[in-house]
Amino acid sequence: MGAFFVEGEDKMFYYILFAGLFGMCIASFVNVVIDRLPKGIGVVKGRSICPKCKHKLSFWDMIPVLSYFLLRGKCRYCHASIGIRDTINEVFGGLWAIFCLLHYGGGEVVLVFLLGMVLLCISYIDFDTMLIPNRILVIFGILVIALAEIEPLPSFKERIGGMLIVSGFMLVMNQLIECFGGGDIKLMFLVGYLLGGRACVFAFLIAVLTGGVYAILLLLLKKANRKSYIPFGPFLSLGILVVFLCYR
Repeated sequence: MGAFFVEGEDKMFYYILFAGLFGMCIASFVNVVIDRLPKGIGVVKGRSICPKCKHKLSFWDMIPVLSYFLLRGKCRYCHASIGIRDTINEVFGGLWAIFCLLHYGGGEVVLVFLLGMVLLCISYIDFDTMLIPNRILVIFGILVIALAEIEPLPSFKERIGGMLIVSGFMLVMNQLIECFGGGDIKLMFLVGYLLGGRACVFAFLIAVLTGGVYAILLLLLKKANRKSYIPFGPFLSLGILVVFLCYR
């Protein structure tokens, strides 16, 4: 009997290990998308290069998380410092994959994991460029529909309400003062079908509160003024993920 439980624990250990490695690899690809998509560069073909010396990177230079520490945060060829952001994303990808494995079952594991990765992608691209590409929103929409098919609640009526309430409010506000980007409105329109009206409002409120705190900090640090724009996508993504996890 004891051997049975040990074997089961061993299997779970390997599942968790695989999930962590898989998550880090997908997050590494997401880093490529974040860097290349806004520049109009293909995300599948073409080798990664050092942004400083333009030298093509080898396989050993791109092992998620590990390469950063082996290279001590510097390019192997020109010794320029490597930003830690990509490594943080890879760690998040690994932890997020493990979380999804332990909390969801069946096909929902993959869908929820990918939802988190797409929201990560949206957050960074919007932070860097103040834009949310339509191609990413299409992928997000497909994931929303797939997840909605798995979960019967909220009802179809509530989903339609969710699509209209927050995005409609944002559209009206934009007619008065231009305060939201088109990508932000599209994102909340899509997520309304997944969360429903009430949850979508909660996600929006979380985004407003966290975005407001961020804006105040920028003002206090004199890194922005009252007329400055801040990317809202990262805060919407945070609100969406928090509410989704609370409701699911």
